[in-house]
Amino acid sequence: MKNLSSNRLQLLGQITGEVQVRYSPSGIGHAEFMFEHRSMQYEGSLSRQAYCKIRTVVSNHVFTEHKDSLHTDAQLVLTGFLSVRQQRNGAQEMVFYVQHLELSKEHQNDQETSSIGPLAQEIL
Repeated sequence: MKNLSSNRLQLLGQITGEVQVRYSPSGIGHAEFMFEHRSMQYEGSLSRQAYCKIRTVVSNHVFTEHKDSLHTDAQLVLTGFLSVRQQRNGAQEMVFYVQHLELSKEHQNDQETSSIGPLAQEIL
């Protein structure tokens, strides 16, 4: 089998459930959570609903830069790669390892609106 090195995934979605934060013995931060994506996609001329929910890991500098944004219902654009991880019980699980994280435009707009105060929100 040929060694193919292309493994890149980008999803817009939201964190569901609890965000579990831990630190390695060397002090590297890791956040783990379930990430849910829903959209309408087109395959040829047919539209279909796309849905996935995947275990996601954010580590190292990406974690450090964005740890305050990692909470339940946060809407994010995540870019990274997929890999299988073996669980303690021997089962294998597909995991999304994040290399780049952005707040979604909707989430940024919500934060900007909430930071300008109630009077300005009424004007908008």
